Amino acid sequence: MKLLNLQLKKTNTYLRLFVLGLLGAFSLFLAFYNQTNCIGASADTSNYCANLNITVTNTSSNQVDAPVRVPFVSSALVNQNYMDSFGSQIILTDSNLNDINFMNQNLTGTEAAGYWLVAPDLDTNVANVFKLFLGKNDNGNATQWRDNGFYFYTNDLVTIPYHVDFNLTDNIKINSDVYLSNLSSWNCPSGVPSTDTAYVFDRHENNTGYALGIECEQQTLYNFVEIQGAKLRTPVTSGFDTRYNLKAVYEYPNINLYVDNVLAASTTATSTMTTISDNVKIGSNLNSTWILNTELIKNTTSTNNVVARYNFDISDLEETYGSSYAGTVADVSGNNHNGTYTMDRPQTYILNVGLPTSTGFQNFVINPESDNQNQAVLNADLLTQGTANQYFPFFPFINTIANTSGLPSQFVFGGLFTFIAMLVGSIMIAATRQVTFGIVGFGSILYLGQIMNFYSLWFPLATLFIIIVLYGSSKLLSEGF
Repeated sequence: MKLLNLQLKKTNTYLRLFVLGLLGAFSLFLAFYNQTNCIGASADTSNYCANLNITVTNTSSNQVDAPVRVPFVSSALVNQNYMDSFGSQIILTDSNLNDINFMNQNLTGTEAAGYWLVAPDLDTNVANVFKLFLGKNDNGNATQWRDNGFYFYTNDLVTIPYHVDFNLTDNIKINSDVYLSNLSSWNCPSGVPSTDTAYVFDRHENNTGYALGIECEQQTLYNFVEIQGAKLRTPVTSGFDTRYNLKAVYEYPNINLYVDNVLAASTTATSTMTTISDNVKIGSNLNSTWILNTELIKNTTSTNNVVARYNFDISDLEETYGSSYAGTVADVSGNNHNGTYTMDRPQTYILNVGLPTSTGFQNFVINPESDNQNQAVLNADLLTQGTANQYFPFFPFINTIANTSGLPSQFVFGGLFTFIAMLVGSIMIAATRQVTFGIVGFGSILYLGQIMNFYSLWFPLATLFIIIVLYGSSKLLSEGF
């Protein structure tokens, strides 16, 4: 302590306590600023940087699992680091922080992308409040996966144009991941035996072709497969809002139906399969049902045999903006069997979307698109400024001030670090009674801002030059030559 000429005992007591308190507060901030602070939420809302309220007033009689369109621009969310390139980093909850399902499409679109909020219960003529949490950060890694899926309400449909590749014969597999939302949206005829039939993957006509689907009869839901007029079915046992795998395998003459890779039913075909020239239809007559993915495979015992696969990820669905809510669906198998979708979803809702607000300290967390250190180059010239270090605490808040004020970001960050440098320099002068130590502390803080690329090297050098000239002039004037 004597070597550095520190004289803390002679420093004002309140000043010393203030410095210690400031250091303690800063240490606590570094320890907790990116930790969970949504304790008690049934949905994991930790580490999200912002949330906004969505208020929906239902003016129709449709209350159960009705899709409500919330207009956001996905590309803007990606650019602001609220959502990554996988469409993740966002969750939706009700006012009690219970998870709410939603689907979206058109990741790179410049118009409203069409987020579809699917609430299990949407009361009529009251304000139903939901929370959208944005910008999740897990240790700087912003590449979390979210399985988007396609929500089929009542008359929604995906159509794949006819192609000879779909003319399969006696060795095929249809594989899908699905889950059902409720029973009330199905007609489910009772009394006179009849069925309410819907199709997950359909390429059949009368007693020709193949199809995989779900149907309801006598208030009971069934999974089924139909091959050349032979139908095989088994009751749905997975429950609602529970994802399960539905798979049909046809290797003439055997027809097998699997649920979660367990054989549920089997039968034999009465004749070999003949071809038709129909389109493929996905989701025909499905009611409040999610298809997360579906694929068609030929020659089930060989490899590289996928005919078509549809993941329904956010980047696979490109919307043609309009009242019909139509768009395109990408075939991710590489065989270019792309299709189109249409949605019949009357929007009889009054919608109010609030502005994003902070979620505790998460407001100061940024999600960089890539994990880089953003260090300044040591041999850079005086005017070069690299990419700002977005990991710096409070960076989003300060950067927003710079962007909205119209001032250059270097000016804002330079002013902030100059103020901090003055505080540090003053404290060091008060502690050591040496102006030289104050100048060293002042310069160190300014250089810290430069190596984090908040401003160019000329700024700390020019500021230090002015400080040293002023100090040297005062010494010369007071003590003479």
